[in-house]
Amino acid sequence: MMVYDSKDSSVTCGEERTDAAGILVQAMIGNSHSTTPVQKILFTIGKQDNDVRVWADMWIETQMAMGQVNKAQLKNNNAKNAM
Repeated sequence: MMVYDSKDSSVTCGEERTDAAGILVQAMIGNSHSTTPVQKILFTIGKQDNDVRVWADMWIETQMAMGQVNKAQLKNNNAKNAM
């Protein structure tokens, strides 16, 4: 994955999905004019008492022809294990 954005308390990473899963996602949330789907993970870093905690959220997105971005959250067990 490559870093798309980084801030003081978060990092967003992602990679294009050109495999069969990417084609399926493009058919479900996009169309033939949308961009190749990108799977992204947002890592949020925060302090809790004397510890540092990291939260992760994963989604896949594609941009439509007129600029609208369609997203689908990935919350199943396989996605959580991959994070």
